[in-house]
This record gives sequence, C-alpha cells and structure tokens, in this order.
Amino acid sequence: MSPAFKKQAFRVDRRRPLTFVCGGNNQNGVPALRLQFLAHLARSTPPILAVLAERAFPHQLIERNLQRFEEFLASAANCVLIFVESPGSFAETGLFAALPKVIRKTLVVNTRGESCENSFLNLGPIKLIRKESVFDNVFYLEGQILTPQDAQGIVDTILSTLPKFENALVFHPPEKFTELELRLQLACVHMTVTLLWAASASHVTLLLRQYFRAVENETIERFLSLLKGIDALGRQDELYFNPNAEALKNDLLISATDFSVDEVKAQTLGWQAKNNSQVAVFLREQRGIDV
Repeated sequence: MSPAFKKQAFRVDRRRPLTFVCGGNNQNGVPALRLQFLAHLARSTPPILAVLAERAFPHQLIERNLQRFEEFLASAANCVLIFVESPGSFAETGLFAALPKVIRKTLVVNTRGESCENSFLNLGPIKLIRKESVFDNVFYLEGQILTPQDAQGIVDTILSTLPKFENALVFHPPEKFTELELRLQLACVHMTVTLLWAASASHVTLLLRQYFRAVENETIERFLSLLKGIDALGRQDELYFNPNAEALKNDLLISATDFSVDEVKAQTLGWQAKNNSQVAVFLREQRGIDV
C-alpha cells in the first residue's frame, strides 16, 4: 500500500462541489422539490456531487444521532442546499443558521408564496442566512413544480458563487491525517478501500494509522458513510468496496495516480487469497472474483 501514500502519489478532482441537499420527501402524490431537483441532475453527468443524509446515515455504525451526523455532512460539504418544504427542512434551516461555519455556505430554495409569509422561519433563520451566507439571496421558485430551468439556475448559482478550482489537489503526506484538506482525507479513505478490494471501517483505520498520526475510527466511519452516500463506495454488511469494476477510472474523486493501481491491487488480492481472509470470501461469493 505504500506507493499510494508517497509524495504526489495521486491527485483529487475538486471541480464538482460536494453539496449536502436537504428538503422534503414526496407526500400524497406531490413530488418534493428536492427530489425533483435530484431527478433533473440524474439526467446527465451532474456538475455537483450531491449527498443526502438518508442515504449516508444508515451506514453509520458509531454515530447514531442524526443531528450530529447532519452537522458533520454540513461541515464537510462545500455547499448546503436547503429546499424549505417540510417540517424536517424547517428544523434543518434553523440548525444550520445557528452554525457559524455552515451558515456561510448555505443556499436556501423557497417558493415565492411561502417567502411572503411573516413566519418565524422567514424573519429568523432564513433572514440570517441571507445576511451571512456567500449566497447573498434566496433562490425563489414560482410554485411546487421545479423546471429544468430552475434546476440549472440552482446549479449555476452554486458554481458561480463557490471558488473555482481548475487544478487538481495533489497529495503530499503530512504527519497528521487531520492536516490534510477534507477532500484529500476522503480520497485517502476511498483509495484504501479500493486498493484492498474491500475493508471494514476498523481495517481502514488501522491501515491509515501506519502512514499518519491522528486517525480516529469515528472519523473514518463518517467518511465511509459519506462515500457510500455519493455512491463512490458500496457496502455489504461491515465491508465497504469500490463498485467500479475499473477501480479508479472515471472516479468521482481521484483524477490521476502516480503509481500502478493494478500492481498494488494484485499484491493485496494475493495477500487476501493467501490468508483466506473475510474479504477473500466476500470477493468470491458476493463479487464473483477469482481469489
């Protein structure tokens, strides 16, 4: 595994902002604005990486408090996008308005009808977000139908407001894992799982501790959940794995490597086979890989 963590071993694409998307769910046949937005994104390669709490949170084995986990997602994201349309999203709006590091990157989407109400939500949290956020206004919708133009307008607002990074982020090994930028921390976790073929949270933690100080199991568990939430990883029981058959080609995070991924994977597969590990059994029985 050492080739993966030497100087300039890999590069991370950061052109697509990690966006924590909050809002409602479909009710009584009425499609939620948030889900309409995600459906528009899915029609082509999304220019943002969308993560939903309900897709990531079930994979938490340590932190079982949803509020704390949402605070983690919000702090990890480049943008927090809130569709104000349900009791849950009302609570999230209030929560994120009270977090100084999160309010700065929060974008509120609201209907014009709702925005005219003299409610606590409009006169309190939303007003505060408008004042403090880099997104200095609310994105307004005319009604409960989100058009392709609306979806593109939201994406354009995010991309035009956040910093633009044309160059990839290059990995340089620090002494402490926490000294890495967050996207590089995510990439290290993703890289570890990919090169091992599959791994549990505790195994990823132990391996990363061979190369860095200050690697906490709770942090790794949260990163694995986030990676599962954006479909960069899959999960079977306690094992996480990269579902991409071509490993890091066309990867959501890692744009280039300065070592042979296939060579390292061949070595780790040989070790898994020799030791007839839990991963070897999983690869044979669940992934159809000849181990």
